[in-house]
Amino acid sequence: MNSKNLFCLSLILLLAIASCKKNDTSPQKHEKKEVDVYVAGYITAGANTSYACYWKNSVLNKLDHETSNSQAKAIAVNGNDVYVAGFIAEKNDRQAAAYWKNGVFTKLPDNLSGSVANAIAVNGNDVYVAGYINSNSVKTAVYWKNGIAVNLPDNLMGSAVNSIVLT
Repeated sequence: MNSKNLFCLSLILLLAIASCKKNDTSPQKHEKKEVDVYVAGYITAGANTSYACYWKNSVLNKLDHETSNSQAKAIAVNGNDVYVAGFIAEKNDRQAAAYWKNGVFTKLPDNLSGSVANAIAVNGNDVYVAGYINSNSVKTAVYWKNGIAVNLPDNLMGSAVNSIVLT
């Protein structure tokens, strides 16, 4: 075989091999990962009585506290831990910011002036809760990191935090 024929044969073989593709007749497997859906809120249990709760995949989980009024405003999940932020109504109907971790209640400090927690985020062992504290009938935007309040600057006319994100 001369070199010209050998070159042509090699070229034909190379093109034949390159044009072959694997035929995969097996069905594509698109596995959908099931997600858990968490929703925070409250249930009404009668006149002027509500209880903070959350739903996981439509299953109700009531958050206990000794007062008859509480509401959940936000929820965060970190691993197997469920964190819910909101408030409780104390004896004089003063609202007090709070959060629950796996159903265990924690009241946030507010100098007895009233407060509400509207948002929650978790990073490792750090819990960030955001909302506002009342001060002389004026709301002041605040977030608590592990229970320590950090006031946010405002125009002295009132402010509140509705969301918090950690990056």
